[in-house]
Amino acid sequence: ATRLINIIFFVITLYAAFATGRLLFPRSELAVMTLIILVGFHPMFSFLSAGIKSYNIFNASFSVALYLSLAVIHRGLNMRYLILMLAMLSLSIAGKVQGKLLPFIYLFPFIVSFIRFRQSRIAIGGIVGITGFIALGTVVINFITGKQILREINIQKEHLVLPNLSFMHYLKGTLRQTIAQTMPWYWGVFRWLSLTLPRPINRIVNRLM
Repeated sequence: ATRLINIIFFVITLYAAFATGRLLFPRSELAVMTLIILVGFHPMFSFLSAGIKSYNIFNASFSVALYLSLAVIHRGLNMRYLILMLAMLSLSIAGKVQGKLLPFIYLFPFIVSFIRFRQSRIAIGGIVGITGFIALGTVVINFITGKQILREINIQKEHLVLPNLSFMHYLKGTLRQTIAQTMPWYWGVFRWLSLTLPRPINRIVNRLM
């Protein structure tokens, strides 16, 4: 059931690539189709989309967010775009912590829309003001109460004690991971190394293996 849902995320990501291509290349259907093919048949992307990973919801929401950013640059900010952008921000953060990069990406289309489109200035000004007030208030309250300023940065009251592992213990774990994961992934399922390394280097690596 989870993999079937991931197919939906896969299709959403491809549609976002299609819509992005239509914005970037409005006069070239070939360029649009090339973009969709490059996204859809990327080995790592197809590998993740076939499995059960939180990357799928992140890839879909982040791709839609990028399209919305381009749309705001082209057409200006409106309420529909704003709601969708906030929804994609929430979904991206729910999928991966990298989703917190989206506010920085949104900053550029907001600035462009503020400069180019008069109807966007009031909305963007209100958004920036409210967001800045909430962020500053949160930081001040956490600082006064002695809490951590950022949720992801913990206050370390004790030093982290690492286990005293022997070299043989480390070697066994490394070999186990190499045999169970690295070799099947890089030389088996998608032949990533054979597809990315230059032919002479690949031949040397294969002889060594």
